Amino acid sequence: KKIFPGRVETLFKFEPLISQLLLAGDNLPHLVALFTIQPSVAETLPGAAAPFHECPAVIAEVDRIVRRINKQLAPFEQIKRFRILPRDFSIEHGEVTATMKVRRRQVMENFRPELEDLYRRGASGRGGE
Repeated sequence: KKIFPGRVETLFKFEPLISQLLLAGDNLPHLVALFTIQPSVAETLPGAAAPFHECPAVIAEVDRIVRRINKQLAPFEQIKRFRILPRDFSIEHGEVTATMKVRRRQVMENFRPELEDLYRRGASGRGGE
């Protein structure tokens, strides 16, 4: 089935911990996501410590968010695996426009190893494992 990333991404825009995200998986076996987080929110989580993208407390909270949002989605729209990135998407890396619109193709190119790793691991695991 055809995935409409904007529909799924919109559900995450209301999550204070999530700064940015990119969904990948159209015409692939399942959907995966790359997240960036808001450090000011992450630091308020119990047990959170920098670097936040590797912190078990932050990964667990993102996992809870993903599970909650997945319940609102059709099975083919659900995120099966995700990775928290160490930085926001940036203009300097060509990942966003001057108006902060995400350039999907460039993000996917810049984070190709992370995306490939998510698919190599299959749909059974979660988070930044």
